[in-house]
Amino acid sequence: MSGHDLVRNMRAGGKSAQTESGRGGGRGDWLVFAVLLVAVGLLGYFGIAWWVKQRAPEPPAAPSVAVASARAEPAAWTEKDTAQCRAFANKAGSAPIPSEMTLAVRSVTDGFGVMASYLECQLTTKITRLCSPEAKAVLVGQVNDYLARTDLITTGLHLQGAPMAVLGEMFGGEISAGPSIYDIEKDSTFAYMKMYNDRVVLGLKKLAQGGLIEASDFGSFMGMGVPAVITEMIGSIKPERRGCA
Repeated sequence: MSGHDLVRNMRAGGKSAQTESGRGGGRGDWLVFAVLLVAVGLLGYFGIAWWVKQRAPEPPAAPSVAVASARAEPAAWTEKDTAQCRAFANKAGSAPIPSEMTLAVRSVTDGFGVMASYLECQLTTKITRLCSPEAKAVLVGQVNDYLARTDLITTGLHLQGAPMAVLGEMFGGEISAGPSIYDIEKDSTFAYMKMYNDRVVLGLKKLAQGGLIEASDFGSFMGMGVPAVITEMIGSIKPERRGCA
């Protein structure tokens, strides 16, 4: 219905309200028409504005800036990565033993370098995979296994010279020189182990600094029961960034 029709109907239904003066009635009609015209205009404006607001597309998100704290997508570990780490470990384990460590126990040097180097590769390759809880759990298990084996080797080396020490105390003489020989072997073996273990520790510290692991990840239950050696390595490290933020 147009504005003229609406005014005409209102005039037809409201003749009793008209004044006796035709000129006065005309002014009233034009006033009503003007009010209606303004009302229809305002309704149209606000109606269209509401419709456009509902239909308007959301503004595009601001492009993300590539910074160190940007969210990292977990990298997928593959069989190829495992093969590369094994090759890296075998190469490191077959390296010549430094001359000052030639008395190191051969049964330790034949395997420790390979074990530690394999873990080093795991700690430094595709590190964003640790944003996945499953991948982090695998790495935690590998570190704990490494620490357990290292403890066994350390205990064995400490006990190795004990029988000779007892015999030396009992019989004296040449046998008493036995413990000192084992001490030399032990010290050389520990020096060899430290050479590789330092790389493992460095890998763990870098992951902690990058916010990819923390000491509580190694706890047996809800972050509790963290091995003392892990606390010593990374317990005091404050992340410089959040690798998975």
